[in-house]
Amino acid sequence: MLVNDALDTKQRLELYFEEDLAKRFTFTGMHGEGSTAVAWKVTYRPVYNTPLYPYGPPKHLVLKTQKPLGDIGVWRTQRFDVPGQSRTGSGRVGFVPNEKRWLEKFEWAEHVVKMIKIPYDPLGVAPAAVREKNWPEWLYLEWLENGSLVAFMLRAQQHYQFLPNRLLWRLFICLVRMCVAMAWPPLGPEDFDDQRPVTERSRNLPPTGFIHDDFHDGNVMFGAFESPGEGAEHNLIPPLKLIDFGDARDLNEPRERQMYLNQYYKITSEEIRRREGRASPRVEDTDRDGDVQMPDQDEELGEDDLMFASPEREPMGDDRATSKNIYDIGKAMLELALLDLRLPIRTRHVGFQWSPGQAEISTTAVELVSPNVATGSLRNPGLDPDLRALIGLCLATDPRHRPVLQELELYVQQQIAQRDFGYYNPQRTGDLTESDDNIRQIMQQLLLDANTTS
Repeated sequence: MLVNDALDTKQRLELYFEEDLAKRFTFTGMHGEGSTAVAWKVTYRPVYNTPLYPYGPPKHLVLKTQKPLGDIGVWRTQRFDVPGQSRTGSGRVGFVPNEKRWLEKFEWAEHVVKMIKIPYDPLGVAPAAVREKNWPEWLYLEWLENGSLVAFMLRAQQHYQFLPNRLLWRLFICLVRMCVAMAWPPLGPEDFDDQRPVTERSRNLPPTGFIHDDFHDGNVMFGAFESPGEGAEHNLIPPLKLIDFGDARDLNEPRERQMYLNQYYKITSEEIRRREGRASPRVEDTDRDGDVQMPDQDEELGEDDLMFASPEREPMGDDRATSKNIYDIGKAMLELALLDLRLPIRTRHVGFQWSPGQAEISTTAVELVSPNVATGSLRNPGLDPDLRALIGLCLATDPRHRPVLQELELYVQQQIAQRDFGYYNPQRTGDLTESDDNIRQIMQQLLLDANTTS
């Protein structure tokens, strides 16, 4: 957004919030900007209308306004062209309306950002011409004060070589819960008076065809610390939450499925068969910092091609959506396991045996499963071997080799419950890396202390 346009939009937003008769809003200013929308920080005080408590406690919100589609670029807006409707008319579909559509479905999901509905929204009274020029569409989101996963990893790199296994398992279950939420959106609490988010659980029903389609560590945020519940998933860390659903789509919708296939299915089944018939590429040399050297260029598959690298099955439908989401969280776990944000795009693959006695499979987790040829050791040698294998499976080039979501959820759940401090330190030595206190100290240092100093 150009500086003058941003200033004009800011002034108009301030005007409409100031004209709110109940004076519920304090408009702070721009919080961030993406390719399709701008985020603003707003403080909101709900009206209680009681003599003792005229207002409820203030809370920060994110106001997300869509950029005018002319500022976004035709290549980003073609998928929202609806026959018989104009992209510039009132019937237009866009990124923020698309996000609203999906966040309404995920209203109760614990690991998805929550959309906030404001009664008597002052922006709704703005003339249509003003909105069209400045903020064609908008929504309010909960404020996630603990920052993004990428910011967490950047801070972790300054203090730690690697993260404890018990912390990684807990981050993993949050990512798995996001996949579960997209496959089976929670229906809401059983108790009508309980308005808290619901922990996502897989169900014995066909999953949706939903994919986020912009899943990366910048779109995963830490929620608020809460009182520990009965389970162990969030007794040491706050929940992770998935944000930014502007590009999301449902592959079970014929139009979305066809557009997705047109965009991503770039190589033929014959070409996949030809490539899969080769021997797995060997890792022979080292690159920067002694890391493994990637296979040659001619062994590459595009990252999006790897989503569909199985010629025997059509790359569409609900199982393909779930498989792609699992691949996406595998990429996030690879970065967390190695605490490395410099990893290249997943375009190369290597064979690995994920369990003794099992056939070798192809995975793009090259840096995780391939030993350094100079030392013969794997990166992060203290990483739980089962966690290493599981990440490798999530990044399998053939979707048939990736975990089934229901089984993945159950397995990670079990490891959190069973792999306590004693599991990783059976001799009770002085190594406190996997202790509850150490993990709490890490979260204090990387999240809570960071909030007070930033």
